[in-house]
Amino acid sequence: MQSDKPKVDMSFCLGNVEKMLEACKPKLSAAEYCRLRDRVLGEESYKQQKEVFAEYVKIVIK
Repeated sequence: MQSDKPKVDMSFCLGNVEKMLEACKPKLSAAEYCRLRDRVLGEESYKQQKEVFAEYVKIVIK
């Protein structure tokens, strides 16, 4: 994984996993996005899903 994670503004989509995935899609390669989506959708709780997002991107809330 990259050391400099892409920044993604999630202020408009926190709480909605599908919208969070949409926000990440243009910032990641197709392979990274597929891995992120599979891992996020495999988690049980929102907190765990959010932690997976944080592994792939820097979450920015403006």
